[in-house]
Amino acid sequence: MSAAILFIILIPLIYRCSKKVGYLPILLFLIALPRLLNIGHFKGVNPYPFIMSVLMGMIFADYDLFVKIGEKLPKNIWTRLAVTWLTLGGLFIGWLFIFRKLDFKSNWQISYSIFTIIMILFFKYCIIAIKGIDSILRLIGIHSMNIYLFQNFLRYGIFEKDLYSLKNVWLILMVVLVISLAFSIVIEQIKKWIRYEKLIERIQLFLYNLVDGFCNEDV
Repeated sequence: MSAAILFIILIPLIYRCSKKVGYLPILLFLIALPRLLNIGHFKGVNPYPFIMSVLMGMIFADYDLFVKIGEKLPKNIWTRLAVTWLTLGGLFIGWLFIFRKLDFKSNWQISYSIFTIIMILFFKYCIIAIKGIDSILRLIGIHSMNIYLFQNFLRYGIFEKDLYSLKNVWLILMVVLVISLAFSIVIEQIKKWIRYEKLIERIQLFLYNLVDGFCNEDV
């Protein structure tokens, strides 16, 4: 959550700076900063290593790179899948080769950002393009916040012993995902029954009117 708050604050500032100086100076600054301060590789859950990935996302969004890449790909679905699988698979293998040759502690920012780009492109043009997969991923995406919130109760709370007794990490992840998704679907249905969204809209409207009233009131 601290990373999310940091990114929410930084993104408008980075975007405004990019309109004045471009993205390249910002990119170079993010790479140079830990080296200038002699900080080295950030460990743990520090959000700084992921700012580069956020910046890459901003660049892709600002220049519509996903759209432009999609326009360059073959129209035939099977040809498109073959081209994207070979291209991105080659890029991933190349990244692994370079990653092993370079010192990770000196090049972790570049490694993180390149890996993020390759994986997102791979999922977008190789995995989501497969019929049926996109629907499943969209469903998970719609319920992702509820899944994220509920999975902590499963893993560290009511079903902790039962889950970890499964031992296999992929089986544990699948069970957590299925239970959390089912919980989210039920919660969303209950929200529809009680008109939760309408209630939130009324509360927001009340707060907006309250703030406007204070701002417009003569002192």
